[in-house]
Amino acid sequence: MTRDEWVALSGKDELLFLDPESFDAAIMGIVKTPTTAYVLYNEDAVIELLVSDGMSYDDAYEYYDFNIRGAWVGAGSPGFISEQWASMRTDDDGPVSDGSDAAEDV
Repeated sequence: MTRDEWVALSGKDELLFLDPESFDAAIMGIVKTPTTAYVLYNEDAVIELLVSDGMSYDDAYEYYDFNIRGAWVGAGSPGFISEQWASMRTDDDGPVSDGSDAAEDV
């Protein structure tokens, strides 16, 4: 999708995106709240894009952590989710869980 299509999908007049546009490949979707909407990025994909631009993984993670994830610019700032956390979801309808609250068979 193009940035204009993401904005249209959000129902808002504008959204804050990461620059350069190559980060658009890491967009997972739009999160809507009653007062705002923001772009949700796959943090693992953002880091991989930095690595593909020539950074080591450690440098890419440090750059991402400080300069991208750490760059809060107010309501509407992009959000980030890691595939590690997304994979903890137990089913499509239930709450996110790491399984630690599951009952043990006795």
